[in-house]
Amino acid sequence: MGVDILGWRSCHLQDALGASSFLGKIKLRSYQRLIERQIPEDQRRGARIAVQGANDVPREWTYKEIWQEMEYFHRGTPECRQCPLGSDGAVGCYRTISYPIDAVAERLLFECFTSGLAEPDSTAATLFRQALAHAPPSGPWHASRGPQGKMAELLEPLEFAWEAEASAHRVDSAQLLASLFVNLDQPDRVQTTARFFSEFMAFAKKRAGVQPDGSVQVRIDAQGTDSQAEISRRTKLAVEAVKAIANSRTVREIEAAERLLSLVAEHAAQDHWVVLMDS
Repeated sequence: MGVDILGWRSCHLQDALGASSFLGKIKLRSYQRLIERQIPEDQRRGARIAVQGANDVPREWTYKEIWQEMEYFHRGTPECRQCPLGSDGAVGCYRTISYPIDAVAERLLFECFTSGLAEPDSTAATLFRQALAHAPPSGPWHASRGPQGKMAELLEPLEFAWEAEASAHRVDSAQLLASLFVNLDQPDRVQTTARFFSEFMAFAKKRAGVQPDGSVQVRIDAQGTDSQAEISRRTKLAVEAVKAIANSRTVREIEAAERLLSLVAEHAAQDHWVVLMDS
């Protein structure tokens, strides 16, 4: 499972279903994909799964019922063909970031965030003032971790401390994730979060050595006194780091979500578009 990210622009389909029902359809799609990944095609017809419904009352669905429901939902409406958030005329105003958040992505997100905190006008500092300064010191993103957790691969959150304006501050990566993956119903939060994800993708691509033409370059710092063995060791580590970013499922999913967030941010202030998230 994961967090579903919905760009809400109050179109006819969204208003007709309402936020809760619309998000429920998206979650149902996740269950459909889960069944299709785990059960061979010739055995799916009889598959059943319990899905949390309204008022937290579970409802049992068959795969056939889910397929029929999603087939109808994804047809969308004629308006979907002109929707700037969609594509190919289908319902496309949502993205999903799967759990658990992988370790590579959490480290990169936190490094990108903390690297900007020294500048008061940076996106990171703005995000801290808007959200993380008020984030609780513990919560699900702190607890549901590691091999037994569902939300993040890292066993413990990363921590960072700094001083600004004569005050000491501390933040951890669980608080960052908790602040990123929440409903964004104010224009300033939508815009700041969209900017952060855009900056994060540029940061991740730079770390992965991605060039403007799409090629990848791996660079290492080597001294004239370094032995060939040491240069080879550093080169191997650098290549492994690049591969880890390229293979990060969470980074790929954030890249897909970033474009959606940027589009919503363009209309947040004037047209009151918001971002709804459900996990």
